[in-house]
Amino acid sequence: MPKSSNIFKILNRSMGKALHAYDMIADDDRIAVGLSGGKDSWALLWLLTERQPRVPVNYSLFPIHVDLGFGGDGAVRIERYGRQMGWPVRIEFTDFGRVAHSDVNRENPCFLCARRRRQRLFETAEALGCNKVALGHNKDDIIETFF
Repeated sequence: MPKSSNIFKILNRSMGKALHAYDMIADDDRIAVGLSGGKDSWALLWLLTERQPRVPVNYSLFPIHVDLGFGGDGAVRIERYGRQMGWPVRIEFTDFGRVAHSDVNRENPCFLCARRRRQRLFETAEALGCNKVALGHNKDDIIETFF
């Protein structure tokens, strides 16, 4: 995303206002960034990285991707792109998706999968010594989760 683009300016300004208004980042924070592979989480990681050298607060970022075990090369591609961008992406391989969508759990597979994925994210953040977790959720995500 070019820094001169309108979308960058809007997102960066909005993020800066929120970070400042709610004291979201403090000196020496270790921030785990939930990296799903979607545009919201990539944008969050990119914006947090982009602002690091410009703000008077020192913080470290630890991107974490929880692979749900459906197969494919998504986790490999996320790790590879992260490395190209200078982010040491931590990949947590699980079977959460397959188990949640198996005969064992027909009632609410999305709830179980999301709950276990978030639990692993928080456990990994704690293991990395992170004191904060950042997620790239937006209003649309909240509405979709609700329904």
